[in-house]
Amino acid sequence: MSIVFHQTTQRTGGSDIVRTRIFETGTITIGRGSDCDIQLTDLTTSLRHAAIDQVGPGEIRIVALGPQGFEINGRLVHQVVINAQTPSRISFGTQVVTVSAAEDPADVSLAQVIGQSSQGAESQLDETTLFSPGAGIFGKRAMAWTLAISVLLACLIVPIVALTLHAHSRAATNKPVQFDRQWSTGPLSQAHAFLDKDCTSCHQKAFVPVQDETCLGCHNLNQDKVSLAGSLRQSKGLGSPFAPNLIKQHASHDRWLAAMPPRHWLGASLSDKMNRALNHAPDGCASCHREHVNAETGPNKPADKSTPRRAVPALVQTISCADCHANLKTRLTDTRLVDTPSWAKHPQFRPFIATQDGGKLELKRVALSADMRDNSGLIFSHQLHMMPLGGVTRMAQVLGRQKGYGAALTCKSCHEATGIAQDMRPIDMQRDCGACHALNYTTPNGTISSLPHGDPAKAVALLNGRPDRPSNIVSRLGAWLRHRPGAEDKLSSAASTPPIEVPGPGSTGTRLAFGKGGLCVDCHRSNQGIGLEPIHVSNRTLIWGAFNHNIKAHSQNPNGQANCASCHKATLSDNASDVLTPSIKVCANCHGKTKAHQPQAASGDCETCHGFHTTGTLRQSPVPIHLIDHPPGPKA
Repeated sequence: MSIVFHQTTQRTGGSDIVRTRIFETGTITIGRGSDCDIQLTDLTTSLRHAAIDQVGPGEIRIVALGPQGFEINGRLVHQVVINAQTPSRISFGTQVVTVSAAEDPADVSLAQVIGQSSQGAESQLDETTLFSPGAGIFGKRAMAWTLAISVLLACLIVPIVALTLHAHSRAATNKPVQFDRQWSTGPLSQAHAFLDKDCTSCHQKAFVPVQDETCLGCHNLNQDKVSLAGSLRQSKGLGSPFAPNLIKQHASHDRWLAAMPPRHWLGASLSDKMNRALNHAPDGCASCHREHVNAETGPNKPADKSTPRRAVPALVQTISCADCHANLKTRLTDTRLVDTPSWAKHPQFRPFIATQDGGKLELKRVALSADMRDNSGLIFSHQLHMMPLGGVTRMAQVLGRQKGYGAALTCKSCHEATGIAQDMRPIDMQRDCGACHALNYTTPNGTISSLPHGDPAKAVALLNGRPDRPSNIVSRLGAWLRHRPGAEDKLSSAASTPPIEVPGPGSTGTRLAFGKGGLCVDCHRSNQGIGLEPIHVSNRTLIWGAFNHNIKAHSQNPNGQANCASCHKATLSDNASDVLTPSIKVCANCHGKTKAHQPQAASGDCETCHGFHTTGTLRQSPVPIHLIDHPPGPKA
């Protein structure tokens, strides 16, 4: 018993080609795969579509090898037994195989005519046409073209016409264009939500992306006072409930572009050129700050109308800090910045302090070193005030109970972080020092009052008895006040001591206060014995970086106790000119490490401490810096 397979290939310009193969007993396969015994050319058939076995003389069994069946005489089946004495027509997709009796009654004859479909030669499908792109794009239903034209009309042409009519209609100037709402990819952020109905405040030209000049119209810090006031009025006029966040560009635009590494690869270069041609510069505000971006929802909660707005525009990082600063000097040869490719290559801190060079006092940034001095004009010993068994501690225990500490002084006794993360509350003499260092004096009638601190002119007026001030002011700024400032048990005895009258300018009282060896020079430096040096103190020394004292890891040890001494060596400082800013190595103990080297490693990203939109001057810092800059005290 065997199966005889005849394959006939029809040719248009000649006789047909007939090939005959004889399969002895066994299983033969039929399908599109190259390993099949009978190979079909129809792409709709499976690689191994069916198996054919001869189960008896003149009988075969056909079994589908997958979920896709076959047709026998127009009936879809997955398995069938056929007797060759009854001719049958088997269809595998568009390919037809006929079953009939062979010359030997025990054999079975299979025949295939290439080019003939199951419906006949007259309906044969041209597979080249069926699977060509042209048939799917240009040769299909008129309905598809109708829908495409409808979408183009409704989503592009109608909004453009409406926008054009809106621009020329004076009566509808303040009304939004409703048809173009379909172009929006999402709502504005909360920061710009008041502009929801005023698209032209940002999109000032149709089909032109928002330009930098529009953004800086409200957010530009580099304006004169008149222009800045006008910008604030403009934002309020647009309905802003708060003043805009003022920023300054990271650098001048030409230097910023020169500092950026070139993007040589073809895709990036073409993309940049295309963006610039469409007025969408890759270095503009809108290239990083994206509006109309839905808030993050997650995979299980897609964005819809109930999705909350973002607090601020979405930030898209187009280039990292290290991309520019790793080899900055190769592109900006005149820059004073040090190349910083990584945290390990970070330069040493440069605190903002008062320096004296050639007798001239200047406030500037100086590289941190062991011998640097801050000429603040003050006299103060952290070591003396923080000695656990010293006299200051004893005084704090007795007098400090009124202020709430009543024990040995710690950093928190005077220093406190403000609501601004990296800012510390400025020291106030009367609040932080007045419990022990009072500036009391007595009047002729024996009442006790205090000299004003921070206003030398007013203090002199009080001591010299000006007519517009309480007259005949007397003071005992002698041993009793110098001995123990602010001590109440001494005030009563001092009041009964015969007062020293202060007749006029240059009086004894003025000298006792401001002169050499006077009361004020306990804390203020004397200017060559004839007055007081000016005071220069800032509450921040690292003006280009942000440091958050409120983070527990920065201010507390694992037990929750204050740990200021881990960064600031105040207990070893005996001079107010000591710079207590820690070095970069102290920060590197936690930052810039991997979790493998240190489980408690902190972030090493540049943005952790540095913002992109920084300012060029101290006064215009995005975070306020309290700079105390008093004039010199009066001459004694």
